[in-house]
Amino acid sequence: MERDLIAQADRSSDIGTALAKFIDRVPEWAVDITATVAACFSISSALRDLNIAIQHARPFDTPSDVRTVLKSLETTFNDIDRLFEGLGRQRNNVALDDAFLNVWLDIVEYFLDESKKTLCERLQLCEQFIRELTRIVDGYPPRWDFRDSRYRMEKLLVDQLARVERDFQAMTINSPGKATRRSFERRRPRQQTLEQPSNRLGPRRAAPQTPGSPGFEEYGFPPPVPDVPTSPTTTTFSTQSSSSNTVNSHWVPVVFEQSRPTTAFVTEGHVSSCFGEDMPGALSKLAQDYERLLELPFDNGALVVRLYIRSSDLRTRIHCKTTRSGRRTQSCLPISSLRIVREHSNLQLCRSSRSGRSRELWATMRFPSYERMILLFCTFLALKSQDTANPIRLVEDHLLRGEKPLFAGFETTVTLVNKIIDDNYVHALRLFRDEDSRGIRLQASIYRGEMEK
Repeated sequence: MERDLIAQADRSSDIGTALAKFIDRVPEWAVDITATVAACFSISSALRDLNIAIQHARPFDTPSDVRTVLKSLETTFNDIDRLFEGLGRQRNNVALDDAFLNVWLDIVEYFLDESKKTLCERLQLCEQFIRELTRIVDGYPPRWDFRDSRYRMEKLLVDQLARVERDFQAMTINSPGKATRRSFERRRPRQQTLEQPSNRLGPRRAAPQTPGSPGFEEYGFPPPVPDVPTSPTTTTFSTQSSSSNTVNSHWVPVVFEQSRPTTAFVTEGHVSSCFGEDMPGALSKLAQDYERLLELPFDNGALVVRLYIRSSDLRTRIHCKTTRSGRRTQSCLPISSLRIVREHSNLQLCRSSRSGRSRELWATMRFPSYERMILLFCTFLALKSQDTANPIRLVEDHLLRGEKPLFAGFETTVTLVNKIIDDNYVHALRLFRDEDSRGIRLQASIYRGEMEK
């Protein structure tokens, strides 16, 4: 155990030194990077203190806790080293500062996605736990919140190991005999059963906005709510647990994971892109209340579209990450504020102009096949209509351009016996042919009533 403690302490210092090189290269994130560097060296110091305490202590009751935090740190450092490799891959065709920025954004994104905590917050959690273990080894009784700290540490490791397992399975499935690089498009693991905690570690610090960037309130994010102090008996992680359960049982990931035949478009559309204002702190904001539902890359990753859902009211936001000339930008809006329109092999997302008298293009996505376009189009409308935070009485964008109706079947008289009924609603069946790809689509929709569209 002594060798492992010193090894991880040295490794933490090395990573802190490497991250320090990002401070000047990515000035807009200098505050967060500096805090993360400090956390790395604090981890190194804490591990060395724990090692000294163990050398001079009698047998103690927490060796499994030490192994838990060491395994978590080892996995974290492995992920950081892998993300650092992006510098070498990008330097040939990307400006050096942009390469550093892209890797740092990958780091921010990866750890928020895995545990809804930034790298700095994770390291601070580990350091707090290590310091408490050192006190116990020195003979002091555990603090009143030690069980909560242990729970958070165990849950973090569960999330990490689950992701490692999913990545391994993905490598096996995607390319037998050949390992592929892990991506961020991984579904969150099913909630594990652990002891219920009872205290919040501390308020989350959001990533900074660059000077002159638009405020979140302007684009659909509510203003931040002050943190409310919690008592020792306050229940935590309930929101996160509910959110995880929402995603694990949601139909969207299942639908997009299914394989299906494709019908290619003849007409090549416009290049995929997002034209929304850059919102550097969007991911940090989303991590507070939302859970990722779906990730779709377009044009070899030039545009990455993600859908996030909030379990409390089923509000869905769309997050777009665009890479232009090696530099990344991101923008985010609730889908209830967007209208979806087809233009040849593209789906375009439009938002109201500032005057409110017209609509302006926010993003465009180019599809290689008719089926994939239909899948996202229908998913977008379904999620939009399920938003209870901003219920939509009339869905204006339910019609898809470029299709020719071939057949429609529905009730014609009140006395008709052979009605098409599902969930007590009379439905209409319609058959469409796409004029470009010649693909066929069968649509079932409610025929009459407030849910007709």
